[in-house]
Amino acid sequence: MKLVARILASVVLLFAVIISVASWYVMNAHPVALATINKVEIGAPAERVKSLLGSPRSMVDLDDAGQRWRYSGVTWCIVDVVFRNGVVVDVIHDH
Repeated sequence: MKLVARILASVVLLFAVIISVASWYVMNAHPVALATINKVEIGAPAERVKSLLGSPRSMVDLDDAGQRWRYSGVTWCIVDVVFRNGVVVDVIHDH
């Protein structure tokens, strides 16, 4: 009986470790591939960004003739692309 209890405890511990590691990895995943984010260049037009990253989850008009496109998903990672006069002026990746 002690052997069964030890095996069960080991399985439960292993399962807990796997869930913890998987949760950490998933929550740090990028909404778009990091290699693709790095292809977005300052001065690129909106059409180029859309062809690389796809449609953003949200778009917000800024006060200074700009716009912010936000790429996010089920994780806490967020990528913002900021435009002024239709071209990229900043790419903000939160980690």
